[in-house]
Amino acid sequence: MASSLFSGVLGSMLGGGSAVSNVDVFVLFKGPQLSVYVPSVTVSHWQIVCHFKDTDEYRCYEMIIDRNDRVSYDITDFSYRGPIFYCYLGECGLSKEEIKTKAQKVPLNGEKYSVGSDDCQKWVMQFLNKLDLILKGDGRAFMTFAAHRLTTAFTPNPKTCIGYKTLFKY
Repeated sequence: MASSLFSGVLGSMLGGGSAVSNVDVFVLFKGPQLSVYVPSVTVSHWQIVCHFKDTDEYRCYEMIIDRNDRVSYDITDFSYRGPIFYCYLGECGLSKEEIKTKAQKVPLNGEKYSVGSDDCQKWVMQFLNKLDLILKGDGRAFMTFAAHRLTTAFTPNPKTCIGYKTLFKY
């Protein structure tokens, strides 16, 4: 599994991705068991938000824990209007249906939840590695940080905005 995680990160770092990029991809940092976003990359619940440029829709993809303490996922419309802490990761050329299929196929789905190992951060990395991202913004730094869970100079500094419509590509 480590080799597939590495190959996905390596492919992303080398600029893999579709020729037509219709989706902007962001990672958001939510306070653990909170409904607000926080500036901490390391101590937070990670979510992926995709902005589908052709329809101006925002979808949130995130790991959830089912009744049996097993990892699952949720896909929702995203329309949060408060302060958001995030990193812009890049673009991909997949449709909503293709991205949904990628979320369904995250290897961590169905496994026993364990904070610090089999958790939202691992789920997000496995999901991102399936998206064939063209890395932009903090994409390279974030993927390097997340692949090793480094808390070093590689730790990206999240940006902030007020409301989902102001998530900014940089």
